[in-house]
Amino acid sequence: MGLGENRANSVRSLMLAQGVSDNQLVVVSYGEERPAAFEHNEESWALNRRVELIY
Repeated sequence: MGLGENRANSVRSLMLAQGVSDNQLVVVSYGEERPAAFEHNEESWALNRRVELIY
């Protein structure tokens, strides 16, 4: 399991613990496929360590 998938599953677990129904959650990890920032520096790498929620 990659870092992005681990991060997404951690958020999923937190949301389940807060009472969100399991059938309302879908975890998708794009890893390096869809970066938010394309530069090769610390700032860009930090921007790419993210979880996006769509409701």
